[in-house]
Amino acid sequence: MIYGIIIRPINFDASKKYPVMEYIYANPEGFYTPKQFGYTGRLYEWAKEGYIVVQMDGLGTNWRSKKFHDVCYKNLIDSGLTDHVLWIKEAARTRPWMDLSRVGIVGCSIGGMNAVAALLHHGDLYKAAVADCGSHDGRLGGAIWNEQWMGYPVDDSYTENSTITYASELREESRLMLVVGGQDKVVHPAATIRLAKRLQDEGKEYRLIFIPDGGHCCGLEGNSLQEIKEFFKECLLL
Repeated sequence: MIYGIIIRPINFDASKKYPVMEYIYANPEGFYTPKQFGYTGRLYEWAKEGYIVVQMDGLGTNWRSKKFHDVCYKNLIDSGLTDHVLWIKEAARTRPWMDLSRVGIVGCSIGGMNAVAALLHHGDLYKAAVADCGSHDGRLGGAIWNEQWMGYPVDDSYTENSTITYASELREESRLMLVVGGQDKVVHPAATIRLAKRLQDEGKEYRLIFIPDGGHCCGLEGNSLQEIKEFFKECLLL
């Protein structure tokens, strides 16, 4: 069983169809489906924008069985996204107000990598993604975190689990925004810059917001947050 939540917009009207926004942070350290109301504030902020907001856990997250968790080992690129896709489609089957032709995804840190992976590998569902300070290559993050899930020494699995490796798979119709802070001390800004360079080399379209004095996950606040909201409005036709 995959657990998740759905948050509906204010003034929700079941006769209408709403775009869907997934807020993702598929980190093997824990589980991220909220279990109490105090942890849903950021999700409600997106619901106020007119989205059906979803958040769920897939294979690889923690605090289930060992077999459930072991899926993440040397397999961070998977992010449990197959489960996320099935969950969203199944939820929409009995909720016609979820418009699956307009699905966006946003995340920061490992969630940023997850968001890009969703667009690259599941572009039939996800139409637009914003990756804020994403961990796009485990070789550019802190060893104390990456080696827990990817092991040591650094081998070919690190390349296989980098979104940079799959940049050529970005679809022409997909819409991607990358955000990075120049003062990020958690994930090296080079991870996002190298992804942007590879996308450019592959002739792919994307948008990049560089915040010179920004720290980790700086995009989901201040002026850049407004730019992200405008990006999704444009892409998902709000």
